[in-house]
Amino acid sequence: MFWLKKKNYLCSHSYSVDYSLHTKHFAMKKKILSLAVAVAMLGMFASCSSDDPKSPTPNPDPDPDPVVVPGEDLTAKEYSGTSATVTMGDAPVAGQIVKFTPGTEPKLTIESEPINLSELIGGVVAQSKADGDIMLPTPGLIPGSPSVTIPLTLTGEADTCSFTGNTQTDYCTFNYTGAVGPNGVTLKISDVKLKNTSLAGTYAVPTDYIGVDYIGVDDWGEPTIDDTRLFRIQWDSETKVMGAFPVSMIIRMALLMTTQPDANGEAKPLPVLYANILKNVTFGEDGSVSAVYCDTDKEGWPEATAPKGIASYVVKEDGTALVFINPTAVIANVAANASKSRAIDMDAIMATLINDVLPMCQNGVPVSYGPALVATDEYQETFAPSENPNAYSFYLGTDVLLPLLKVAAPIIADDDVINMIVEAAKQDPTMGGMADMLPSILKTLPEIVDTTSKVEIGINLDRQ
Repeated sequence: MFWLKKKNYLCSHSYSVDYSLHTKHFAMKKKILSLAVAVAMLGMFASCSSDDPKSPTPNPDPDPDPVVVPGEDLTAKEYSGTSATVTMGDAPVAGQIVKFTPGTEPKLTIESEPINLSELIGGVVAQSKADGDIMLPTPGLIPGSPSVTIPLTLTGEADTCSFTGNTQTDYCTFNYTGAVGPNGVTLKISDVKLKNTSLAGTYAVPTDYIGVDYIGVDDWGEPTIDDTRLFRIQWDSETKVMGAFPVSMIIRMALLMTTQPDANGEAKPLPVLYANILKNVTFGEDGSVSAVYCDTDKEGWPEATAPKGIASYVVKEDGTALVFINPTAVIANVAANASKSRAIDMDAIMATLINDVLPMCQNGVPVSYGPALVATDEYQETFAPSENPNAYSFYLGTDVLLPLLKVAAPIIADDDVINMIVEAAKQDPTMGGMADMLPSILKTLPEIVDTTSKVEIGINLDRQ
């Protein structure tokens, strides 16, 4: 009985196990079938989606907008004339050449256009057998720098961009702003300042040049003129004028004896006219040179101010100044007068102009300055530095003047030029007495120049 019960129990349990396994197996098959159907449906939808032209596949990582590099489409180019708009402060500056260089370190280079000297002096060039045009170099826009390179940081578009910043040269600092494109460039320079401003200030023409100290009055009781208070004239040469007189003495006599009418029509010696015409000179911290003077072309000689830009200057480390001027008119006048002469070697003159004079147009005229000199004796033969700390001399030294004198000497010593000078002297009531001596004096000039060891000529000004 017990056995039968146990057997029934085993049979019952076995049936239960078999039924459970069958059920689980069926459920698993059902799940697998469902998964297969789901996968098939997904595949169908994906296929339909890919076949639908209206439903493009989205890009999970779209490309960003391309980066614009300012100025990348610009090429190296030179701008001049109407395509180059350059201003210094608020004043437009013509005649500038601006060169743009692109790349990883873009830059502008600016320089002034040269002047065709051949056109100025006309037939003189042909007479001097000059080959081709002679170009007169000109000073640059920034004092002391004929050519200036400005580093740029560009902003804007690939073909049109702007820039702003500040930079420096050997002598100056300045700010700049502008824009550059394929058709033109604009450049504005501002806040120019010299690194060395020791010379900056206003200097007036001395007024105490009449009846000073030991000079007193002349034999007629009239106050005499101490031209040494106005001018610095030092000329040492082995050759004496007429065999006896120092060159400096003759120059001073000529200045005092040459007269011209003043604003009231009264004849006055040249030193007095100089003191009445020039009032003061101002050297700016920006390197500009301006002056207050009397306009002799207008009735009554009213005061006028020479604008900035006519001349500029910088101060060198050795204490001298470089002054930048436009000597075009002077050279043209010298050459024109020389061309009238029949006995002047134009080849030699032009060679000197090209080799010695023209470089100073671009590189500046070296001007020395320091304490003014005062005469220490009655005959004005010896001099000593002035005790007045504000009395200055501004003068050209031997290195500058001697090449110029070598150019001028053969011109002045020419017979035709001497005759012109003599006739002009005869028209002056005070100078007429020296007219007969002038030929001998002027004929000696080339020999005087050849034996010159020192020559300094300039003006004296009092610092205000």
